[in-house]
Amino acid sequence: MWRYVAVLFVVAALAFAASGCGKKAPPEGTGVAEPPPLPTPTTVATAITYQCPVHESVTSDTPGRCTEEGCDEFLVGVAPEGQEVEYYCDMLDMHDEVVLSDTAGKCPKCTMFFKARIKGAAEGEGTDEDGPEDDEEE
Repeated sequence: MWRYVAVLFVVAALAFAASGCGKKAPPEGTGVAEPPPLPTPTTVATAITYQCPVHESVTSDTPGRCTEEGCDEFLVGVAPEGQEVEYYCDMLDMHDEVVLSDTAGKCPKCTMFFKARIKGAAEGEGTDEDGPEDDEEE
């Protein structure tokens, strides 16, 4: 009987701790700042589509593998003409930093499929239409 009570007490304590220990969210307008959202390349990512390098008819809006039978190729990101694609994994709850790659595939840290974006989009640069003179500082 005492074991049952002890187990029930432990489960109740864990449930209480998981629920935030009874803390309530601060009311709006109290001056408590929300953390800034993580940067996401949402505006530029809409221009990216994914395509099988072997079967050009296989396309998708999300990363993954080719759906043709017997094909094990990763879908590659296809950007608008004249722009380069880079691959990234932003699963920050599984690893500490954004993982970058030049090739499609899976993240070596969390095994999620890499997402594609136009190179430079994460830093707010968008496309490099301004040319190399922006990189020079005088």
